[in-house]
Amino acid sequence: MNASIDAQTSVRDFMNAAPRWCRPHDSLAVAANLMLDRQISWLPVLSDGKRVVGVITSRDAFIAAATRRRRLDEIAVEGVMHTNVHACQPDDDIDNVLIAMEAYGVRRMPVVDADGELVGLVSLTDLARRAAHHLGPVAAERVLETLAAIGEPRSAAEKV
Repeated sequence: MNASIDAQTSVRDFMNAAPRWCRPHDSLAVAANLMLDRQISWLPVLSDGKRVVGVITSRDAFIAAATRRRRLDEIAVEGVMHTNVHACQPDDDIDNVLIAMEAYGVRRMPVVDADGELVGLVSLTDLARRAAHHLGPVAAERVLETLAAIGEPRSAAEKV
C-alpha cells in the first residue's frame, strides 16, 4: 500500500446514513426486492432492534434458490445470511477501514455505533466515486489498491 487518504478523514464523511436493510425472518424475495429497488447487491440484516446480526448478498440468494430448488419467497434470510460481519464505526479513519476491507476481503461494511446498532453503510464503490471527484489522485489510488487486493483470486477454502 503506497497511497493513503488524509488521516483526518472519517467514515462519517463517506457513509450512507440511510441504508436499506432486512430482518432474519424476511424471505429472500423481500431481500431481493429491496436490493432491486436500490440497485444494490448487499444488505445488512438487523435484529428486532437495529443490531447488525448478518449480511446477505444477491449472490447468496441466487445460490440458495438454485441449490435448494425452492423459490425465494420460501427461503428465510436467516438460513442464508453470513453472520461473521466486519463492521466499522462512524469516527473510524477511512484509511484504516480500507485496510480492514482489504484484510477481510469485503467491499462493504456496516457502520455501527458502540451498541452495534446500524447507523450507516460504507462501500468501496462509494469511496471510489467520492475519491475520484473530491479527494484527489492519492486517495483514488488508495481505493484502487484496496479494490485490486480484494479482487485477487483466492482458493476455495478462503472464500466466504
